[in-house]
Amino acid sequence: AGRAKCRLASQRNVESNSTKACTTATPRAASPRARRKVANDVNADGTIIVGSATFTVAGLDAFRWSDAEGFTPLGTASSLDQPNDVAVSANGAVVFGERDGFLFRWTAGTGFQNLVTTPGLSVQSVASDAAGRVVVGRVSDGSRTAFRWTTTDGFVVLVPRDSESDATGVSDDASVSVGFARTASGRRALRWGASIIAEDLPLGDLTDTHADAVSGDGSVIVGGSAQGIWMKTGADEPRLLMDVLEELGVDVDNLPVQPSAVVDVSGDGTVLVGTGTNPTTSTTQSWVARV
Repeated sequence: AGRAKCRLASQRNVESNSTKACTTATPRAASPRARRKVANDVNADGTIIVGSATFTVAGLDAFRWSDAEGFTPLGTASSLDQPNDVAVSANGAVVFGERDGFLFRWTAGTGFQNLVTTPGLSVQSVASDAAGRVVVGRVSDGSRTAFRWTTTDGFVVLVPRDSESDATGVSDDASVSVGFARTASGRRALRWGASIIAEDLPLGDLTDTHADAVSGDGSVIVGGSAQGIWMKTGADEPRLLMDVLEELGVDVDNLPVQPSAVVDVSGDGTVLVGTGTNPTTSTTQSWVARV
């Protein structure tokens, strides 16, 4: 079944993936049959989708989808088992992901290139810049550490090393990366510039903070906290998403999906996507907020 999306007339700034009164996409007949598909990332204009799917008995395989070509298995049948193990560049030409714990980069011209193949290291949770020349994520050798890989410098561990850390997003030009550190007192949101040394994001009174994505120009950062989902623009104070929606006239007490996590933000910083709970069915669903 295709993913459905609808806009509720009474909640014009919030959309959900409810199937009522919505149009669904029709799968292409020529596409390989897959028992399980998980879409992980989409390129800038929405024409290329990447993710993982079970096409064979060998296991999960990374795929690339376009309207013209349908689902194309990339030949990585292995242990892809995370919901965000595959990322795509803005133009859709470069795919990054994890295969058997190793980081790979794929293009139609070069095929697969293993970028990080150190035994004992397991790469997870990757995000790419617009050109596909930089990827960030986390690598694990018993503890989790943020990393950055570039076509010029290769694999670099990002500081801090005093605690576990994750890099979760990168701007289009790779000048800004975001993520968080894990400490005994909770998480704290981080930002990296050109340096490998992180700076704490100033998020006021918010606690247990984590930065989950960044806009294309690096000016808008979104994430979560004990107080809820937040967004921060430039040097401005962070604002809770529910407060922003309420100012836009949305009845936040009667949303079709109550947001609990933010997954990504659009290139211009005006559209957020994430997951939450349907208060009627108590099921997890996706949401889109236009701010």
